[in-house]
Amino acid sequence: MVKADYTFVYAVAPADGEDEVTRSIVRRMIEVDVADPAGFQVTDGRIRPLAVESEIFNDDCRNGDGVIRPQFFTDRPDGPTPTGEARDPYDRSQGVRGADQGCGTVSRT
Repeated sequence: MVKADYTFVYAVAPADGEDEVTRSIVRRMIEVDVADPAGFQVTDGRIRPLAVESEIFNDDCRNGDGVIRPQFFTDRPDGPTPTGEARDPYDRSQGVRGADQGCGTVSRT
């Protein structure tokens, strides 16, 4: 079994030309299995995903459409209100928070 826990940090700016830059942070965890060809009928070069989890930080909390919408400082008064706890997106001591646990704020970017 192979486990990976990785974080991508995207620096983004608004498309309308505003002079602001923010970060969107995406953490992904994946577990894959490589079957032993001596015991199983397998295809060379293929792995079997066992678990895939992800969490997006500094998003505007619109769930379900698969699009990352960075939350800019100028948009905060008009955007959705975060419902979850503030979390450190770089803290690996905690697992990935599921979408059912709310959309929180980041404690640092």
